[in-house]
Amino acid sequence: MKNVFFGILLMLMVTSCNENDANPLDLSCIEVSYVDGICAAAILQIEDERFFYLGETANGFENVFFTTLPCSFDDPILNSESFYISIIEDDDLGDCIRCLATISYSGEKAYSIANSICSE
Repeated sequence: MKNVFFGILLMLMVTSCNENDANPLDLSCIEVSYVDGICAAAILQIEDERFFYLGETANGFENVFFTTLPCSFDDPILNSESFYISIIEDDDLGDCIRCLATISYSGEKAYSIANSICSE
């Protein structure tokens, strides 16, 4: 009798799993736009509502975060209406020349990013 009870309990637990919990959102294809920045210090705004939780309200904008742009980002990317990034753990920015200026950011959320090409 105990085995039947535990079998039914196990089946209920397996069938009640939330599909979103099993497959977290892929952080390698996030649509953002450039809000403000100087000398590779930038504020990016998240455009995809599935990722709004990664941003915050700061500097008068909603769903934004601070980042230091890697060398692979250039003006055509930043001047486009929106572009795709990956949030990464590694903060290797590359070997390009950088100035010491930075932008004032009132928020707390900051991520290391990389340029991402997505098929969306």
